[in-house]
Amino acid sequence: MPCVLFCQNNQWAISVPRKKQTASSTIAQKALAYGFNGIQVDGNDVLAVHAVVHEALKKAREGKGPTLIEALTYRMGAHTTADDPTKYRTEEDVKHWQERDPVKRFQTYLKNKGYWNDELEKKTLERVKQEIEKATEAAEVEAAKVNPEEMFQYVYHQITPRLEEQMEEMKEYLKSKG
Repeated sequence: MPCVLFCQNNQWAISVPRKKQTASSTIAQKALAYGFNGIQVDGNDVLAVHAVVHEALKKAREGKGPTLIEALTYRMGAHTTADDPTKYRTEEDVKHWQERDPVKRFQTYLKNKGYWNDELEKKTLERVKQEIEKATEAAEVEAAKVNPEEMFQYVYHQITPRLEEQMEEMKEYLKSKG
């Protein structure tokens, strides 16, 4: 298949480290078992990721088979709101990865090359803020057109009694909000 499989390896499966999830040294090497290439890349290096993805896409488009890309990075935050990563990660480990933040790394690179400065950052942040506000307003307009009952009606061929009950609870809740 002419495809590129991209695995963002943040090194955790909720609270279990990736090393305990598989006996493989890397995720990328799993591609070998399926007869195609796998490559691991520093997922915090924007230029390295771009180069690897570019080559994998070129290969796929030329009909030379798939590639599995494992982008090695780190999940800085909690997996969910119920997760407490301080129970299974050390402060030193987190600090080690904070120093490798991909945004800061790329920003440093761009500054060193003369492509980025404080004024450009200020202008960019303001432009992005305006784009986000515009997109949020458009999404809110579209969301108002959605019938929330539809999320219950199309789960099963026939709505189950429990889903019917949940739908009624939601309708009551929405009525109470005006």
